[in-house]
Amino acid sequence: MKTPSPSVINASNVIDDGDDIEILEKKPIEKESEPPKKRGKKETSNVWNFFKKIGKGADGIQRAACIGCKQEFKTGGTYGTSHLHRHVSSCNFVSYHDVSQMLINQEGKLKSKKIDQQLSRQLCAEAIIEHDLPYSFVDYKGIRKWIKYLNPDVIMPSRNTVVSDVKKIYEKEKEKLKQEMARIPNRVCLTSDVWTACTSEGYICLTAHFVDENWKLRSIILNFCRMLPPHTGVELSNTILNCLKEWSLEKKVFSLTLDNASSNDNMQDILKRQLCLNEDLLCDGDYFHIRCSAHILNLIVQEGLKVASDALHKIRESVKYVKASDGRMQKFDDCVRESGGVETGLGVRLDVTTRWNSTYLMLESALHYQKAFTRLNLIDRNYKYCPSVEEWRRATKMREFLEPFFETTNLISGSKYPTSNLYFMQVWKIECMLNASLTNEDEVIRDMTHRMKVKFDKYWSEYSEVLAFGAILDPRSKLEFLQFCYSEIDPLTSEVKVQNVRMKLYKLYKQYEKRDEESSSTPQSQLGFVGSLKSTAGSENPIKTENVFCRFKNFKNHTSSSAGKSELDQYLDEAALDSDFYEDLEVLQYWKDVQKRFPHLSIMARDVLSIPITTVASESAFSMEAMKIGSLPRNNSIENPTPL
Repeated sequence: MKTPSPSVINASNVIDDGDDIEILEKKPIEKESEPPKKRGKKETSNVWNFFKKIGKGADGIQRAACIGCKQEFKTGGTYGTSHLHRHVSSCNFVSYHDVSQMLINQEGKLKSKKIDQQLSRQLCAEAIIEHDLPYSFVDYKGIRKWIKYLNPDVIMPSRNTVVSDVKKIYEKEKEKLKQEMARIPNRVCLTSDVWTACTSEGYICLTAHFVDENWKLRSIILNFCRMLPPHTGVELSNTILNCLKEWSLEKKVFSLTLDNASSNDNMQDILKRQLCLNEDLLCDGDYFHIRCSAHILNLIVQEGLKVASDALHKIRESVKYVKASDGRMQKFDDCVRESGGVETGLGVRLDVTTRWNSTYLMLESALHYQKAFTRLNLIDRNYKYCPSVEEWRRATKMREFLEPFFETTNLISGSKYPTSNLYFMQVWKIECMLNASLTNEDEVIRDMTHRMKVKFDKYWSEYSEVLAFGAILDPRSKLEFLQFCYSEIDPLTSEVKVQNVRMKLYKLYKQYEKRDEESSSTPQSQLGFVGSLKSTAGSENPIKTENVFCRFKNFKNHTSSSAGKSELDQYLDEAALDSDFYEDLEVLQYWKDVQKRFPHLSIMARDVLSIPITTVASESAFSMEAMKIGSLPRNNSIENPTPL
């Protein structure tokens, strides 16, 4: 008899007192002389497909051994078969765990129950979506052979069938998402980007950003499809408008974030006029167009990098040189070790010239291997791009100068947390930094700053008003923070700028109050106040604690509104939260907690705080390395981070 596995031995130590089961471990079986054969009762339980009777033990009780793990059990008489069923369900050596699902085929062999072909197709389609598999996956000869071996009854769908099943899942999930966005009281913010593939085919991506019913920021790709030429403003606006109508969102748009391409400026102007025809935008679309902050920051820094183009060129060519072949990389690794380094030179990075943040990372990595590049220049005559000592010094100062810009870019490029409340502080910090560097003692930094300041004033001389609202709706800053920032830049004009932002803020808030009044002739607070009075008057015990506090709360709201104080007034009158104690405050969670106090203002906060200040969410759709454009459906909805 084979020795049971450790898991079986552990299981054999368990004695079920309820069924008087005793499991023996490798006890010898004394075989008795064969008695005269008698016709016994026919075994009808399916469990005997997995057990073999081996005779009686020393105690005279019949035993059966599992055909999988060879473990022995007492059977017959009062022992029954329940313990045998339990063993089959847990035995690792038995092919089928659930005996009740086994059938006998025409050859008398075991087979599983009838396969649900519809469920099998659905699971196959979901696997293709989840793992980004091509539709032709189901036609692979090896996959079909493997599935046939596992169960001959499974009918593998064809490629066309899988395409149809994936589209059905897409339509089902799309309808669920449409209903979810229709239920939320707030609006939807958009980002869009156009990209040209290596095959010269154009693609457009439209992403929706909104706060859902659970007060979580969501980013959903509404459409990823071919964009046929010409890529003019008219064609782009028609494509986006048709997509909005398809999703029933044309009346729920709050903003659209775009980069600074000229066609985008024309497109947003046309789209805004189309949406304003039916009064679908708030404040006549004054806050509809948002320029991508990361793109503007890229233009500002690229302008400054032109000053040190010679040093950057040498560093870039140096990195290209050592990465050109394995032989050069091996030689560079030797230089790294001889220079006192313990790691290899694989950490050196090459930049993408159109992305300044990648240039910063290249500078950072190259400076780390400065000694190795210098040593390589001594032993390799073909290496002719080694920067001079002065150029390395200039690169070091550039890296130190650009580090705050790099941190700001990473901070504002998030898509899983609100960024509109971060905009004002980050832009203000950049302006303060540029103003301070205009008088820097280093000529290179001073020249870089002058160039960058000109570009900054072109785009950010006036801060975005709607994104300034985001800072006000952060309970740690409010209007006082704007007053402080403006006074640091220019004390003479700070009061005028603050009053202008305050006036625009109240104008937007009135739109939310007006919308609620139009949807209901009776204000929400009055309904709650009257309703609580009626329920209390009709109850047997009118003096209930919860009713008293509810009535008192409604009374305060009614008194505040009678005194001419709106929700926005009350919010601004309250002291700002101490940032020392609320440094890690989740802004959306705060508004979720106070939504009953500020029903109108909280909806406005949903919209403002869901504005993405960069187009990173849409751009990232073109950077999915595992996904080839040619295998994508013409229309696709993907949620970030989890696909449908």
